[in-house]
Amino acid sequence: MTSTHSTLSVNSWIDAFEERNGRRPRVLHIGNIANNAYLNASILNAAGIDCDVLCHDYYHVMACPEWESAVFEPESVDQLRPRWSEVDVNGFERPRWFVQGPLNTCLDYLIARRSGNDTDELWQQLAREREDPPDVNKLVLNHPRPDSGAHQDRLSLAFKADFPLRTDQLPREELAGSLSFSDLYFGRLRELLSFYDVVVGYATDGIIPLSVGKRPYFAYEHGTIRTLPFEATPAGRLCALAYSRADVTFITNCDTVTAAEKLKLADYRFMPHPINENVPIDAEAVASHQELRDRLGADFVAFHPSRQHWDAERNPNWEKANDIFLEGFARFVKTTRPRAVAVLIEWGQKVEQSKALINSLGIADRIAWVPPQNAAGMAAYIKSSDVLADQFFLGAWGSTMPRALYFGTPAMLYVNESTHRWCFPEMPPVVNTRTSEEVYAGLCRLLDESYRTDLTTRGRAWYDTYHSNRVIAEGFIGAMRDVLAPDETRRSSDLTRGLRDTQITALTIGHDIRCSQAAAMTAYEDGQAALMKAYDEGQSAALAAYRDGQRTTLAAYRDYEESLRQSSHELQAAVAAVNRELLDAKRQLSSVLEVVSELKPALPMLQRAALVSHLLLGPPYRAGRFLYRLLSRVHASGHG
Repeated sequence: MTSTHSTLSVNSWIDAFEERNGRRPRVLHIGNIANNAYLNASILNAAGIDCDVLCHDYYHVMACPEWESAVFEPESVDQLRPRWSEVDVNGFERPRWFVQGPLNTCLDYLIARRSGNDTDELWQQLAREREDPPDVNKLVLNHPRPDSGAHQDRLSLAFKADFPLRTDQLPREELAGSLSFSDLYFGRLRELLSFYDVVVGYATDGIIPLSVGKRPYFAYEHGTIRTLPFEATPAGRLCALAYSRADVTFITNCDTVTAAEKLKLADYRFMPHPINENVPIDAEAVASHQELRDRLGADFVAFHPSRQHWDAERNPNWEKANDIFLEGFARFVKTTRPRAVAVLIEWGQKVEQSKALINSLGIADRIAWVPPQNAAGMAAYIKSSDVLADQFFLGAWGSTMPRALYFGTPAMLYVNESTHRWCFPEMPPVVNTRTSEEVYAGLCRLLDESYRTDLTTRGRAWYDTYHSNRVIAEGFIGAMRDVLAPDETRRSSDLTRGLRDTQITALTIGHDIRCSQAAAMTAYEDGQAALMKAYDEGQSAALAAYRDGQRTTLAAYRDYEESLRQSSHELQAAVAAVNRELLDAKRQLSSVLEVVSELKPALPMLQRAALVSHLLLGPPYRAGRFLYRLLSRVHASGHG
């Protein structure tokens, strides 16, 4: 970019800094949504500040320097992951201060760059990894991994100090999961940031310098703080803390001042969206646009480059209210200018919804859809159009409207003037419209050539005064001067914050002690309750055992009684049987006695018979033996 150094009121501070330190002030920009960091760094480098940009792990085409500074065919590029080695960029080369790729290699490159080491090999490695990224999970690093626990505790307490009334707090475990506390990067991030005097974190990237303890740092919002910091989510809490703790917050959307006040930001300042004032104008593109006008027979061209996003709910984070413009333009075509043409960019979530609306309005033949345009293509379309139509709901603007004013084309959009007066003493000269009826009336008014010329002249003057690159450089460098040489007010503010942090730390420690005491008392009471419960349970168990014993004894006694009764019955039956047997024996004895009585008279005769029998037959049968022997002798003597 063309140097703006000679036009700045802060030149004396830059010169004094360089004389005092032997170098120019150094600034690192982190993040690059919509190329804001690239453009701001370009402006500041041209103004005499030494800037680098760290754009890690983000490759969208609108975050690449080629989008702003090269001439090429935008439809030939993959928007999410462009392969620039395959695109003809007409000789454009990336500046070595813009570093894009995997964070690991970006850190190695920037540390080497700021250490004065050779970076050619790392620069080539970045180019390769942008198109074929490595698997982060397979990285093997030999860098030291310092303990980041103290920083996590510090930020957790800081959140409690800054947002004491929030029911959702920022636990240490939540911080441990964030990128900047990763063991892979924490130490090298801290080393890298130490090379710079100021760090600028875009969107939510202010959490990176805050995490590693780098000060001063600026937080740069581009719509970031409308709703995100107030969400009860990890991203919301980190965003709130990053902005709350920033030394300066730059607000690029004037309406977000309400969010800044709600967050109680200590120092917030308006900063215009950067515009590439050195964009190359593609002569061929301008010629093709004139050819488009001729082909459609257009006598009036409205360029509507806003992202297609509209809905009945009108979400302020996304809403462009494209339907309001289309309905107003349809009336303009049907009643006033039938040969008018609207050129729309075919991008956004509601493209098909917009096409359906266009068909229902009957103006499809008056609409030309074109692919997303790089800066050169946008400039060509703006310069060849009669009016640029921006957004019609939010009431604020980004970079589109100022770009039209810079290139000399009237702009139509909705501007909520009440939310912009704190930023601008004079409102931009635009066609301020909010409804489809106002869009129609504004388009009709733009048919007046003198009115359009007046808007163009006043628009460029307003841009130069309030929105130019010179204004941006003055704002950035003025903020750097303030934080690097703080006045008494800033010292007082820093002291107040430090005292508040000390107080919340003391309160937290006291709270922890009280919690410990309460926990001990709770444990003691729990112990007593457990003992009492055990005693009660013991008593209950003993009583239950006693009752079970009683029941068991009673059952045994009943069994004994039953057994006794059974035995008694059996004994009685046995006695009865014995008595019966005795009775039978008595009867038999009586019978014997009767027989004996009858035999008694014959006893003497029986006795004599017994004696004779004894003699004759008594053992060993004496008489028989005597007769036998006698006869044997007689017989023997007869033979002899």
